[in-house]
Amino acid sequence: SEAGENIGYDPRPAADAAIDLRMAMAAMQRLPEEQREVVALILIDGFGYREAAEILDQPIGTVSSRLARGRQALLTMLGEGGLND
Repeated sequence: SEAGENIGYDPRPAADAAIDLRMAMAAMQRLPEEQREVVALILIDGFGYREAAEILDQPIGTVSSRLARGRQALLTMLGEGGLND
């Protein structure tokens, strides 16, 4: 059937991803700098906790707690959709 030929093509996910990325970047800008640095290094740049701790010259426990707080703040902001204030 013709309907089956276009299975798998849906332009929406890419558009949704672009919107989500903009929202995530806007949310990132609202984080305290110390959390933003850690979130950027670990979640965006892909560094490990130990590498991020060395880059920032911080104890690994500090990096870990900042990541946890930053991630939670991002999830809260993105969950609310409240980025237009």
